[in-house]
Amino acid sequence: ALAAARKPRIPEQRRGTLGHLLTAWRASTAYTGLAKRTQGNRDRYLKAMDAPAWSAKALTAVRRAELLEVRDAIANANGPAAANMFLQSLSAVFSWAVDRGHLEYNPLARAKALPGGHFLTWT
Repeated sequence: ALAAARKPRIPEQRRGTLGHLLTAWRASTAYTGLAKRTQGNRDRYLKAMDAPAWSAKALTAVRRAELLEVRDAIANANGPAAANMFLQSLSAVFSWAVDRGHLEYNPLARAKALPGGHFLTWT
């Protein structure tokens, strides 16, 4: 009971919104089957989409240009590697959504990664 009380409550999202899609994806085996560290990384890069302005947005109203603007803002704030990870993470969600009939197409399909956007390997 204590663990359940400590667990953060996720507000229920209206069907057909980006927030509902992210909630459904996080409940799917596509997410739960990932390593805990990978889940944490995906959540960190998708945090921008959990904002109320984005989570309440209808999936049909999500536009590629808007998502690329978010990517550019992330690149300006945190560098191109973070922006590329944002694109990769959100594109994975959209691909999952296309496979399950939530979307007709992935708005980030074939989006170009920013140059210089890679993390250096640990030596």
